[in-house]
Amino acid sequence: MNEPAVFGTNLDRPFNWPEDEKPYWSLKCAVNEWDDPPYKPKSIYGDGGVDRLSVKTLCMVGEQGDAAEYKHYDVHSLYGWSQSEPSLKALEAATGKRGLVVSRSTFPTSGTSSGHWLGDNYSSWAQLRVSIIGLLEFNMFGIPYIGADICGFFLDSTADLCQRWMQLGAFYTYSNT
Repeated sequence: MNEPAVFGTNLDRPFNWPEDEKPYWSLKCAVNEWDDPPYKPKSIYGDGGVDRLSVKTLCMVGEQGDAAEYKHYDVHSLYGWSQSEPSLKALEAATGKRGLVVSRSTFPTSGTSSGHWLGDNYSSWAQLRVSIIGLLEFNMFGIPYIGADICGFFLDSTADLCQRWMQLGAFYTYSNT
């Protein structure tokens, strides 16, 4: 995924903590203007009622940089971008061959060193349609190598949906089945 993923952020009990034990840690982000801005992006809705930017990632007030000069809020979207080129160079140096990096965490110009995977999607007709939008958008961001999980990642797909997704997937520049 090459992104700062922290599942269970802001929950009383982390998802992987044994039920019969009291958790002695949980990443809970303080209420602040970065984790709780006046707007709520659509991407955080419907995740168990937790509508904070820090859902499934680090607290936005987390400090980063050699001298803690950045808030995670300011650099979150640059995380994968900063890893793509070094990963590609290391891959090619290790194998002596041309390599390929596919990331879920990208930023405009990431296409020079990586492709983009649209992320975990649901097996639904709506997600199939949205994948087309994602392909077009990421092309505009300078990332021409893009794809989604064909037939979906979450839930079971139907034969009709999977067949249609395979047909559409033939036009993805990156196919992930």
